[in-house]
Amino acid sequence: MTTAAAASLAASTSTTSTTSSSSTTAAAASQQMDDFLQILMTQLQTQNPLDPMDTAEFTSQLVSYSQLEQQLNTNTTLENLAAKLGQLTSMSSLSYLGATTEIDSATAPVQDGEVSWSYSLDGAAASTTLTVTDADGEVVWSGTGDTASGSHSLDLSLDDLSGVSEGEALTLTVTAVDASGTSVASTITAFATPTSVSSSSDGSTYTAGDLTWADADILKIHDSAKS
Repeated sequence: MTTAAAASLAASTSTTSTTSSSSTTAAAASQQMDDFLQILMTQLQTQNPLDPMDTAEFTSQLVSYSQLEQQLNTNTTLENLAAKLGQLTSMSSLSYLGATTEIDSATAPVQDGEVSWSYSLDGAAASTTLTVTDADGEVVWSGTGDTASGSHSLDLSLDDLSGVSEGEALTLTVTAVDASGTSVASTITAFATPTSVSSSSDGSTYTAGDLTWADADILKIHDSAKS
């Protein structure tokens, strides 16, 4: 086997490691390493004693083999690290159960008879209208909101809502305009207390009533009630 062939073998292993799962990559690399050794041993056994293999080429092939072995060991180490990180992530996610979570969403679940949001106005408004809708888009509550620039909150109970049940996911819409009738930009966050969590290689998913959210949606974790 020439130096070019050995390099091709190592390149093939590298490509495999980036295009397949870690377990498949490890198996493929292990098989390629075995094939490499068998070819190398065959070369040594069948070489012409009067015209032995070139020392430089032989050394190059051994270096290629060493690199292949190191890559296989690296793959195994990365697999172990990924598994341990997954376990740590799962344990960390479980600690969120029962804690009030502020999420990057305008949709919040009704829990213990209440539903809560925070909304922020980018500037002072002449009027602010708040509208809450259910999963079907039906308006279940509407009212006026704060007009000052900055953060504000909206907390509603089931008694305030029309035809809403515990666990339903409701969406808040903020419509604010200034004195000239120009829209004032706003941002909304929701509050939810996860009651279940599921973890996978892609991260954790949390559920509260009819609402589900991911790690990337979490802005802040509160020990108990939001503050």
